[in-house]
Amino acid sequence: MHKALLPLLTALTLCPLVHAATLDEQRQLFNTTLAAAERGQDDEVDKGLRRLKNYPLVSYIRFEQLSGRLQQLTPREVERFNRDYGDTPLAGRLRWMMTTELGRREDWSAFETLYTSLNKPNAEQQCYYGRALLAQGKTQQGMNLAASLWSVGHSQPDNCDPLFASWMQRSGLSDPLALKRTLSALQEGNPSLASYASRKIQSAPTARLAELARQLYEQPDSLLRDPALVDLKTPHHRELLMLAVARLRRSDLDGAIQLWLRDRQRLAVPLEEQTEITTGLALRKAKRFEPDAEAALARLDAAQTIDEITEWRIRLA
Repeated sequence: MHKALLPLLTALTLCPLVHAATLDEQRQLFNTTLAAAERGQDDEVDKGLRRLKNYPLVSYIRFEQLSGRLQQLTPREVERFNRDYGDTPLAGRLRWMMTTELGRREDWSAFETLYTSLNKPNAEQQCYYGRALLAQGKTQQGMNLAASLWSVGHSQPDNCDPLFASWMQRSGLSDPLALKRTLSALQEGNPSLASYASRKIQSAPTARLAELARQLYEQPDSLLRDPALVDLKTPHHRELLMLAVARLRRSDLDGAIQLWLRDRQRLAVPLEEQTEITTGLALRKAKRFEPDAEAALARLDAAQTIDEITEWRIRLA
């Protein structure tokens, strides 16, 4: 009886070892096939995939194979990958890459199909989408998108230039948009871009406003010395004040606090817009642990409506 069971017991004992060996072989084959995919050796990849049919990480090999020849990839291949591996992050990555590639190809119909599946397209993809809208006769939508992409305070990718050129040729650029980009660029610390945008301004009053913004960027204490530079009748007066305060606090924190305390009511800054600047000034002052810090925080938030400032006042008292 025992002799009859011996072969079965031996087989059961060796089973985990055989399984482990099989897994090791699969891992080795996976690594070899993945490397072949990275090198673009499609024949070797196909051989490996046939042997790794049920291996859980096959999607990584297919992703490397497809992304490695992105310039020749077809939308149908991306659809097939999405169908087979749509429950993995790789499906989204391939769609993202292919969307950009289709924009570069100017294949607007296929591009738009993939673009609408993206959660957060980047600036380059948005610029391609603007070009797709213009190419398909959706002029107003394309013009609106171009305006929003151009008027930001930082440089956009070079691939956006054709969209901006088409937009400008259609008279999309206006003084308000040029001023908006000037202010945004100064707020983001990009004075060279601000100069570029301000040169697009045509009207003298708007140009003078851009010059005032540049003055407050370079000499923020000038508003502290001369409140008449900005009053309630000045267009964008709140933005100009915030720009001056943000710049002044870099070199003269107490001066920035003084300017903010004086002008946040004078220039009618809404309470919801005050909180971020008030908190930023207060925390900078508090973390210096200077003798007058608690008094400064008390002036900045006299009504104790900002919990973070209140906590620091307690700590400094």
